[in-house]
Amino acid sequence: MSMDALSAEVFLRDLRQACAARLQGAPWSRDGIVQYADYAQWQVDEGRRARARRSSRPTARPGWRSCPR
Repeated sequence: MSMDALSAEVFLRDLRQACAARLQGAPWSRDGIVQYADYAQWQVDEGRRARARRSSRPTARPGWRSCPR
């Protein structure tokens, strides 16, 4: 398993809470879980919004020459 420091903190916190609940015989669930499909859809939507913002910008001002490449 590989993760960054912030993710490791979240993982270990959740694991401690889940183990403590299990030892007490209580169910455990994590509130506000973001499913991968939800994240993937958000990422697609963000990409579409970013492309729309870029395409709505004018590429050059009228009367200006573009720089040679």
